[in-house]
Amino acid sequence: MTSTADIGALARSDAKRTRAPLQAAMPYSRARHFDRILRQRAITTVYQPIVDLESREVLAYEALTRGPAGTALERPDLLFATARDCGMVRELDWVCRAKAMETAMRAGFGGGLTLFVNVEPDVVATRAPEDLILTLKNAERDLRVVLEVTERALLERPAELIHWLSWARERWWGVALDDVGATSESLALMPFVNPDVIKLDFRFIRQPTLTAEDLRVIEAVREHAGRTGATVLAEGIETAKDLQRARDLGATLAQGWFFGRPGALPQHLRAPKASVPLLPAGEPERSSGPWEVLTRYVPDHQSLPEAHARRLFAKIEQGAILSREAPLVLGSFPGTPGPWGTPEERLGRLRPAAAFCGAVGVGLDDVVTPRWHTTRLAGSEEMADEWSLAVIAPHHAEAIVAYDAGDRGPRGERLLDVVTTSNRQAVSRVAELLMRKLAVPVVGVDGRLLEQPVR
Repeated sequence: MTSTADIGALARSDAKRTRAPLQAAMPYSRARHFDRILRQRAITTVYQPIVDLESREVLAYEALTRGPAGTALERPDLLFATARDCGMVRELDWVCRAKAMETAMRAGFGGGLTLFVNVEPDVVATRAPEDLILTLKNAERDLRVVLEVTERALLERPAELIHWLSWARERWWGVALDDVGATSESLALMPFVNPDVIKLDFRFIRQPTLTAEDLRVIEAVREHAGRTGATVLAEGIETAKDLQRARDLGATLAQGWFFGRPGALPQHLRAPKASVPLLPAGEPERSSGPWEVLTRYVPDHQSLPEAHARRLFAKIEQGAILSREAPLVLGSFPGTPGPWGTPEERLGRLRPAAAFCGAVGVGLDDVVTPRWHTTRLAGSEEMADEWSLAVIAPHHAEAIVAYDAGDRGPRGERLLDVVTTSNRQAVSRVAELLMRKLAVPVVGVDGRLLEQPVR
């Protein structure tokens, strides 16, 4: 299955060399043509092999979508651009995914083979069309699936997408982060996706020389893969030289024309001796608030004058603003003034520097825009009296939590209980908890609400 996420893959495959005439894709005719394609489910799926670099064995296939052959909308970029213009991306994405899975099941997929399919962020919390639900349920039971998400999707709707991927993992499906390195901003979100497979952007293969920024990305990927056990996959392999570059980058899986162009599945699928490794599903953070999380890692907290606590918040905030890597910034705010000011004031300063900014707080409005998400926090929640700030980037992590314990200092100044840490695991857990507070309801393939929104 291909979505707009497949545009990059397309650019390095057949469409890079063959361009359909754009004159055939005028808006008025494209809309009618697209409507007919969608109603008739006239989608074709082609598959590209994913190969183990050591054994050269095919372990998986990535599903890629094409529209009707010989038409302008055969190109997936035009197909999905038209769907976006018509407001039909969600339904098209469901159709593409179901068609990819149905074709794989009919071809006898199984025996350890893994199917990679792309996921559009627009499909989160939407109901699958009725005629596709049976296929999707059968795939849930019979296929070994890895869902691919792109950096762009993560930056647009990270909270919802991460929540949805957690549900998918409960079905023993894996997750791949696609086009890693296309922008370094998504690296901050990698710990929350916790991908089973990290797909390096093809430019790492194509560029003759890697820049300092490229090397920082590669270092971050290697560090994450070493820490979690994730598998690194190199895309765009076309020559033996590309193959060596992939090994040098730490990849153990690869795909590209060197191993096969996108096409129909083989008549006789061979069961591989090994499978694409999937990571064990981790337990989501379910503490009552950031204070409970941090004090598990840093049991000794301080009672500080509010002015001192304000300086600690400002120091962490300044580190985020000056960071060479766009960080993920998450925070929480009570409904009363405190050491970190108002959400508008503080996060307004951080938004330009951040890959993504999110906040929960008493009195906040529910706002969802690309790279920015705020959610109202119920005053009855235990964390509703906590100020918290978590900043995490590939090579940087800091968090602070404070609350008013009701004490006064010798000069009558308000004292706050404060805990702070740069322990990466602790910061990640705080950020994960706050991210889940931002999540919206998630709907399964049959349209049932799978989990109430966290508030």
